[in-house]
Amino acid sequence: MNVGIVDASAINKQGTAATSPTTKVDMFPALVDTGAQKTTISTDVVNKVGLKPIGKSLVTGIEGNQEYYNSYIFHITFTMELPVDAASATQPGAQKQVVAYILQPPINGAELPLHEGGFDVLLGMDVICTGSLIVEGNGHYSFSF
Repeated sequence: MNVGIVDASAINKQGTAATSPTTKVDMFPALVDTGAQKTTISTDVVNKVGLKPIGKSLVTGIEGNQEYYNSYIFHITFTMELPVDAASATQPGAQKQVVAYILQPPINGAELPLHEGGFDVLLGMDVICTGSLIVEGNGHYSFSF
């Protein structure tokens, strides 16, 4: 799954992009982790999005070890492709538009060294609990709001 990360300062209180509808949303590979309480991001996300630390967060690892990491305020965005008009929805090659759903409220997440896992965002229960996660026996899943 890919998710977008947007600096919280770029989003206004109504949940729309503060700059323009064409604001670039940087997409990153994400892992859904029902065992994680909080969402975390990699150093690559911090650097690409240009996030500024707001302090430190105490993070407890899998083995119970605890360490402080920089924390950031950001929004998770989910994107989907929709047909431009209903008449062309079923036509192959129909023109599509990308629509981004900006998750509210913003996330206070820590920066962790995640790059070895093949993902840059670890989605924790702070995000998962905002919607409905369905995991099927064949490995497929869906996440909806």
